[in-house]
Amino acid sequence: MRRYQTIWFDHGATPEGGSYAYALLPGKNAAAVAAYAAAPGVQIVENSAQAHAVSKAALGLRAVNFWGDNKKTSDGITSDRIASVLVIEADGAIQIAVADPTQANGGAIHIEIDHAAAGVMEKDGAISIDQMSPAVRLTVNVANAHGRSLKLKCATR
Repeated sequence: MRRYQTIWFDHGATPEGGSYAYALLPGKNAAAVAAYAAAPGVQIVENSAQAHAVSKAALGLRAVNFWGDNKKTSDGITSDRIASVLVIEADGAIQIAVADPTQANGGAIHIEIDHAAAGVMEKDGAISIDQMSPAVRLTVNVANAHGRSLKLKCATR
């Protein structure tokens, strides 16, 4: 038997300027949830109408969902289109994953990461590298990607 819980936040009829954030913790008991709440290890960097960004420094992880088709920077990651971007910097490498969650973009997303890279280790064919230093700049062709993440891995040393 599976148990489900329904949780909602009543926004009211015409909410303005409100926000909330939550973490999903599957399989955690009450004590584990309390421990996580006391020291989550995940930092909410931005929670706005333009972007939702989180980071987990212990993993070298930054993640941003960009909500507009305009140039926006959050947590050192810039996008000019609606996009989901994940960056992991660890073990002498930087891994970048970019997706169009709307699946509506038939062209390119331009991404900039505030970190230099030394050389390409792995690259999806739909990614063009425009610059490696002092920041990584990419053109990511999401046409026909159907929401799939397009990935790049570079050495940082």
